[in-house]
Amino acid sequence: MALNLQEVCTMKNIKWRFLILAVLAGLSMIGVGISLGQNNMIGTIIFVVLLIAIFGIGFTMKRKMANDGEL
Repeated sequence: MALNLQEVCTMKNIKWRFLILAVLAGLSMIGVGISLGQNNMIGTIIFVVLLIAIFGIGFTMKRKMANDGEL
């Protein structure tokens, strides 16, 4: 499957839901690092649980979209 330059440069193919989930996952990872740096175990646990939940939502959405032929 070859892509031409116009397809690469347009933003029509962005899956915004996945982009938002990726940003949230990144922020959760940053939160884990900050919590560990501050020796805040409750914050670390909260951010790890949040990260696992975000990954779970993302994989579930991807599987559903793949089954529906939307990917």
